[in-house]
Amino acid sequence: DADASEGGDSATFVVSRTGPTGTPLTVNFTSSGTATDGSDYAAIGTRVIIPSGQSSANIIIAPIQDPTIEGGEDVSIDLSPSPNYLRAASAQSASAFIVDDDVPTLTISVADATASEAGQDPATFVITRTGDASAPLTVNYALSGSAQHGVDYAILPGVLVIPAGSSAGSITVVPIDDNIGEPD
Repeated sequence: DADASEGGDSATFVVSRTGPTGTPLTVNFTSSGTATDGSDYAAIGTRVIIPSGQSSANIIIAPIQDPTIEGGEDVSIDLSPSPNYLRAASAQSASAFIVDDDVPTLTISVADATASEAGQDPATFVITRTGDASAPLTVNYALSGSAQHGVDYAILPGVLVIPAGSSAGSITVVPIDDNIGEPD
């Protein structure tokens, strides 16, 4: 499994050998990537032992849960040379990806899709977030469509702050009644 997440899913590197299995085999390796050994995932050391009678052993990448928004990170394992084994040319290294579960996922929906100049009937968009809501979240948004910003509807800042403790915020589009006939 080449994917892991801070939410509890581990990645597994399988180190395999061919030939006799009558004695244990110590395989040395190095780790690299944007994820840090012992900080972003539980320390894995620099060697794995394939037990006597076995043809493989696992290197487990167990992500460490943290509240830091850092984005996804990768881990690469490179088998080190040794006089005790030969490395297959096509399988000397492998990589895994750790998904950061601290990055919120945003969705947008329309609570009221119909706005009207008559009676100042606004339209409302709702932005909902998943994940940790203990801190405020600033969401930048862009506007598009046939209605002109600041001409057909009131100027909007392009930024919504979802307050701490809340999972959603609203953007209200208030039409400007300009008494000009326009298509819907």
